Formats: sequence, structure tokens, C-alpha cells
Amino acid sequence: MAIVPVSGDVKYNAVSFHPDGLLLGTACSNGQLKIWDAREQKNVVTMTAEENVAAAESISFSENGYYTAAGYGNGTVRVWDLRKQSVAKTYERKLPATT
Repeated sequence: MAIVPVSGDVKYNAVSFHPDGLLLGTACSNGQLKIWDAREQKNVVTMTAEENVAAAESISFSENGYYTAAGYGNGTVRVWDLRKQSVAKTYERKLPATT
């Protein structure tokens, strides 16, 4: 399988197969998640959080295949609803208070 290279300096940081084996998810250095049709080798969905400024560094699908979780370089984790193609939940890293 050949995945089309992303443009410019954007890199694929992680990949994960959907539980059905028909889709492949990629976490990109520009913060996007791309979902690919593995048979057709085509990008079928691109998801970007509006407030995202960090690279997506990891991606994993839920067992039922309805959600994907992505870890970002700023410590944020987002759970995406694949059916709605939107963020379902955001977990932000809490930094310790400095005195």
C-alpha cells in the first residue's frame, strides 16, 4: 500500500488500522488526522481541531471503531467521534503551579 505523501514539510508521525481492517488512520505533524481507505488508497476524511497548534504524535481506534484518540505534542489528548468527524472530548495536560 502506498500512502500519498503529505505536502510540504508535513510528516506522518503514527499510523493505526481501524478494527475492521478497511481503514487506516495517520497522525500528522501539522496536527491533522487523516483517515484512509486501505483498499482504494485514498484519503476519505481529514480532521483538524480548530484550536490545535501542536503536532499529532499518536493515533488509536476504539474497539468498536466509532472513536479515535490522538495524542498531541503539547500534551493534549483528543477523542474524535468518527461518525460526526468532530472532537468528542479533550484532555489537557495540567502543568504544576509554579511559585
